[in-house]
Amino acid sequence: MDDIKNFTDFKELNELAHPSHIHLHDPRQGYLSRFNELYRSYQRLENYMHDSNQPQEDIDKVKAKADELFNHLRTLNK
Repeated sequence: MDDIKNFTDFKELNELAHPSHIHLHDPRQGYLSRFNELYRSYQRLENYMHDSNQPQEDIDKVKAKADELFNHLRTLNK
């Protein structure tokens, strides 16, 4: 409290400590966001392969991997 010299410093400190500025991070949220990004990467790869006229077998393999990832994620959230 010695660092707070006047009322304006205290007011700024109080504004920084307002509950709207405090963000609690859930570790599961970070885990889910990584899964989400990986799933989107599979979708982008599938679209790229489709646009570049890759064999349908390869596209189906990527789609199966994305579905496997999504099903794994669904079992984690139960």
